[in-house]
Amino acid sequence: MWARPVEGDVYKLDNVPLLVFGVALNDVLIATPSTTYQWPVFREVLERSGHSTYRILVPRDCDIQPAESAWKSLEVLGCGREKSSDYYWAVNVPPEADRAKVDKILGDGVSSHVWHVEDGYVHPLPETSASG
Repeated sequence: MWARPVEGDVYKLDNVPLLVFGVALNDVLIATPSTTYQWPVFREVLERSGHSTYRILVPRDCDIQPAESAWKSLEVLGCGREKSSDYYWAVNVPPEADRAKVDKILGDGVSSHVWHVEDGYVHPLPETSASG
């Protein structure tokens, strides 16, 4: 994952993470120097951005076109993606996206065998108060 330094051991995540679970675009993180690696190592999330991360895996024995067509529906809702390959995507769902519509598109893709979906980090929806 890529992050911009903020101050000291504090960084802001600057991409949609493909391989790390529990984080999302623009989260503020703590990463500390490593004796093993030449780059800082992620330790914890300091502040959530409100974004959510999903991973889409398109079966390699399937035609990619239905997945690309379904993707366009997510893109219209403001979602973005980073591709590891044509078959493995990290999807960013910004806080302002209609999560019910996003969840429906993702679920429809699963039920129609267009793709598999993994939750990378799903930001909790705001609680709604019941009026009475």
